[in-house]
Amino acid sequence: TGYFVLVAFAFNLLWFVACRDKGILLETVPQSVVQSIRRNQMTGLCCNLVITAVACFYPLAALGLSFIMLIFWGTVTQQTNE
Repeated sequence: TGYFVLVAFAFNLLWFVACRDKGILLETVPQSVVQSIRRNQMTGLCCNLVITAVACFYPLAALGLSFIMLIFWGTVTQQTNE
């Protein structure tokens, strides 16, 4: 779970830089999409931080929460792409 926190943090950092510098993202990307991605990634980072804290005391519960997040994000991503 700590690995997920590091990956989420790194992606958020890259996304922040990409959004700040207007030359990196395509001009055709709507601001609503940028905000949606930012919101989803911050939500994921917060959830991963909570799961990492839970893992210190209840490792099996953290594993279950990680699996639930996997299903949730897979569902959200599929609905967004349709």
